[in-house]
Order: sequence, then structure tokens, then C-alpha cells
Amino acid sequence: MKYELGDKVRINHYWKRQNQTEQLEKMGISDLEDHLMSDEMAGDFIHLDKYKKEPIEEVGYICGTREFKVNYGVTYVFDEGTLDVGIRQMDERTVKAYLVATRMNCLRRVSFEDIEYIGN
Repeated sequence: MKYELGDKVRINHYWKRQNQTEQLEKMGISDLEDHLMSDEMAGDFIHLDKYKKEPIEEVGYICGTREFKVNYGVTYVFDEGTLDVGIRQMDERTVKAYLVATRMNCLRRVSFEDIEYIGN
């Protein structure tokens, strides 16, 4: 089923923004650039989550769609020929989701499989 603007829906999960600094601290990394420049990380990269699914039980209304980046990998690039030096994004994973208004000041990003149709 394809949802339309204004459809009343129930959601059970939503995409919540994650803090990259906290993720790095959990991995034991205090300085990302120094860590990526180290010999043990040569040619390797680190994956970071930008959004993560969180459980929730709310009712709201469909108010749009979005495509956004869920996670990505970063590496350190050192190329003297082109002067391309620094941290660069290597890959990313994107997701298409519906925007669901659950309160007057709250829009949730919700995947299709986490929505249940209630009515108009």
C-alpha cells in the first residue's frame, strides 16, 4: 500500500539521529584523524551510524517522504599528487522513508514496514 498525505497511521519504529562523537568514544577513539592516520588503519575505514531505528508507539499523519543517509564509512586519504589530504567519506547507505507528524512540533522518519494504516 502506498500512503498519501494526510493518512492517519500508527508507527512502531522510527529513525533516530545518532551522536557520532559518542559512537567514537564507545570505540575508544578520542581523535578520529589521528586514529585513521595510524599504521594499523592504513587503507581501512570506520563505519558510523547517522540514524538508527528506535522502537516507539505513536499515532500520526503522513506529511511527506524523504531519502536520507543512514550510515557511512570514513577513511584518511593522503595523495601528494593532487594535494588530496584528510578525512573522506568512502561509502554510504541511504533509505527512503515517510515523514510522520506525531505532534505539532515533531516529524518522525519512518520506514514503510513500520507503518500501520488507521484511516484518513
